[in-house]
Amino acid sequence: MAGKNGGVYDKYRNRLMLPVIDVRGNVIGFTSRVMDDSTPKYLNTPETAIFKKRSILYGLNYAKNTKRPNMILVEGNIDVITLHQAGFDNTIATMGTALTEEHIRMLEKYTQELVLCYDNDNAGVDATQRAIALLKGSQLQVKVLQLPRRRDDSGQLVKQDADDFIKHQGPEVFEGLLQGCANSVEYRLEEVRQGFDLSQDDQRAQYLQAAAGLVAGLNSPVEREIYGNRAADAAGISREAMLQEVEQQRLQKGRQARRQEERRSLTPTQTLQPKQRELRYTNVRSALAEEGVLRVVLLDGGYFQQLEDLQETDFSAPLLGRAYGLLRQRWKEGKPVTLAALDGMFTPEEMDHLSAVVQQPQPMHTAQAALSDYKETILAQHRKADKHSGQDVAQLRDQHKKKKSYGG
Repeated sequence: MAGKNGGVYDKYRNRLMLPVIDVRGNVIGFTSRVMDDSTPKYLNTPETAIFKKRSILYGLNYAKNTKRPNMILVEGNIDVITLHQAGFDNTIATMGTALTEEHIRMLEKYTQELVLCYDNDNAGVDATQRAIALLKGSQLQVKVLQLPRRRDDSGQLVKQDADDFIKHQGPEVFEGLLQGCANSVEYRLEEVRQGFDLSQDDQRAQYLQAAAGLVAGLNSPVEREIYGNRAADAAGISREAMLQEVEQQRLQKGRQARRQEERRSLTPTQTLQPKQRELRYTNVRSALAEEGVLRVVLLDGGYFQQLEDLQETDFSAPLLGRAYGLLRQRWKEGKPVTLAALDGMFTPEEMDHLSAVVQQPQPMHTAQAALSDYKETILAQHRKADKHSGQDVAQLRDQHKKKKSYGG
């Protein structure tokens, strides 16, 4: 890889290199783990047409043949290798990204039950909660294996991942945890309970409201009764009172859902927004055209010849503008214009969004006409934004002059 001073260096120096193999047994890329304390901890092959992190499950090529009745999802590639060596050949991991819809569709082909076994730190708990929410509408039964913290040599409690646990506790203890792990509802109820001191009346009331909100979101009346009863027993109140609170919250959630659906039907552009809040578009019309420009130039970098008057600063979405500017610079330098070339210049969340953008269909035979429309839309929206900005500045000047004339 080219360095800043014109030299060449090994991008993967001092790293353990691991091949990434797809479900057919083909090597499609590599992942690497650092051998010291430098960062990033993991470094992967840049995104390509066949190496898309959002649709890769590390270890699935072996796990798909397991005789076990489920699959275990862990955080890291080393966790997968350690657990396979310990006899848990049903273990898989994502490639440094959060669980995605593509991952879930793959899993549904090979198993009916998924066990989440993330690290037992705050980030792991958050990742578990997000995965449970995403898996809610899937065909998979979901369980959660919580790894207990361990004490280090100084007696302090420290976090553990699956690799640590196997090394310190052994496969037999892990097997016991696997057999006794809770389903996703039990896990979430326990997480809620741990946030309250049930010996205090006010905290019991808060716990019951929180638990009722969780139970009210369950579709099955049987599940609502079972877990509502458990929450009532934990807090020491009657099951009838808990049932009333659950039903009240169900009615409230139903009203909220209807209002949200009505708002969405009135503002359909909201459905076109990126899922990540920090990537949301301020001008959806321009951003959709900006997405189209990226798709066209990634079909053929030669289309940049028609975009000499379109600058990065004309883009309303900063992420799309940055990607456009970097790709345009590569074209000017005679380098390949590919999304994979931008790997490392954006966060994983940003790369995931850019990958989703360019995967949308863009026929080659309509690319030139579409590009002209996209450019016209972007420039028109940019001029409109500049005009409004100029008006705002003028209004501020007028207000300032009025204040001065009145002695303000």
